[in-house]
Amino acid sequence: MQIIAETNRLILKVLENSDIEAMKLFWGDSEVMEQCLGATPHELLHKIQEGYAKCHEVTGISVYAVVEKESGTVIGGAGFN
Repeated sequence: MQIIAETNRLILKVLENSDIEAMKLFWGDSEVMEQCLGATPHELLHKIQEGYAKCHEVTGISVYAVVEKESGTVIGGAGFN
């Protein structure tokens, strides 16, 4: 896990392939993404994950996974698009 930042409750980390199932719950959910031009089709989420990881590798900034420390669950994404 490549941690970018952390607080008492949350970790910001580079998105990994293992995060795709969690990504379906927010980026892949039409209700959650209603104000953001709609949900991303589940079959494209792996490309998004790869793209954000590559963006971090090349530029040092990206969109990252937000992880709840207590549960270890990816609860969202945040960063620079």
